[in-house]
Amino acid sequence: MERGILRGAKTVGIVSLENDGKAISKLASEEKPIIHRHRDGTPARLNVKEGTYARRAVASYIVSKMLEFDIVPPTVLRGDADEQSLQRFIPGAKAGSEIWDEVFTSVQQSPARFSNIDDEFVKLTLFDYIIYNPDRHSANFLIEEIGDGNKKRLHAIDNDLAFAQTNVATYGLNKLNMFGKPIPEDMRAKIRAFCASAEKKVALENALSALLSPEEADACMRRIKRVGAWCEEKGTVPTKEQAAVWMTYH
Repeated sequence: MERGILRGAKTVGIVSLENDGKAISKLASEEKPIIHRHRDGTPARLNVKEGTYARRAVASYIVSKMLEFDIVPPTVLRGDADEQSLQRFIPGAKAGSEIWDEVFTSVQQSPARFSNIDDEFVKLTLFDYIIYNPDRHSANFLIEEIGDGNKKRLHAIDNDLAFAQTNVATYGLNKLNMFGKPIPEDMRAKIRAFCASAEKKVALENALSALLSPEEADACMRRIKRVGAWCEEKGTVPTKEQAAVWMTYH
């Protein structure tokens, strides 16, 4: 295992898997406190305790899988005395920060070629509110080319600070600027199907309760219900004027 890549508040390693793939490893014992800063420069301590990041990353994957969003690479928890999260490495994908200008220049010049890019960012916006992620920026998602490159797929990575009630409201709704964009019917249908299934809701709540505090698990389930109702009533991402609706934690 290769270790020593410092990334934010954790040391990242690369692990080779038996099936010839690779995974990103993050040890809970190497997590450090997170301090964000407000726009005026004053520090804002996130309400996320070090030693819990790995579990939050795994919980984020489970939410993505249960809602059939499939936006988080497979992520599992390993170890007893020293827990670590292992997240599948996506070969060929690039961090948003690496190709942001390239992608959006191409979209502006030939929007039909990248007709799915807004849908991918809308999905990420919904997902970030559901997991209450305060740390989405262009280095915390990957962009993968699909087929001949005209389609893009997003992978939400570094979800280690999700689910906690924070006073740093910088999750995807603000950062991704998808205000007022239509929510595709397939996403609405997936949320609708989940909300209609008592079995799925119990399974997700049980899985989250094993990884998070009871309050965090309950708040996440409430946000899924809120997003489901919003999708049925409005069908679009909130506008800037409506944004406060999706800032609510519980």
